[in-house]
Amino acid sequence: MGTGPIRGEVRKMNMKYLPTFRNLPARRWFDMPHTIDDLFNTVGFGENVDQWSPNLDIIENEAAYKIKVEVPAVNPEEIDVTVDGRTLTIRGDKRREEKKEGENWTHVERNYGSFARTLTLPTPVDDQAIEAKAVDGVLEIFVPKSKQEEYRKIKVRTK
Repeated sequence: MGTGPIRGEVRKMNMKYLPTFRNLPARRWFDMPHTIDDLFNTVGFGENVDQWSPNLDIIENEAAYKIKVEVPAVNPEEIDVTVDGRTLTIRGDKRREEKKEGENWTHVERNYGSFARTLTLPTPVDDQAIEAKAVDGVLEIFVPKSKQEEYRKIKVRTK
């Protein structure tokens, strides 16, 4: 389970900031990030478009990393996975549904637009053996660790 905030999760709060929000019910305090998003969406600054970041998990064993990325409703052909040394980048685009005549969308929470995640892996990887597949809205990337050392120590001679 991740360490990021979960909607409705009870967390320790820094008490010195509470007096500013004294009149807010506790439920609204914990929903503050969503409230701010709703505010911007209401006045037309957001609508959850342009850039978003998919959730991911990284599983490591002795030989490889397995990276699972949530990409629901994203066409796998529109996902790019690149590697440069130990840096892995995942980019893509989630297209908004077409509005049909006579429909008035009153609330939008799903994210749309382009996304990018860049990961720096802690060990060298075998970039020629990386594989990726998308199944049921989850992109799985298999990244084998390199058997070669990325760095080597150079002995300094005196003469």
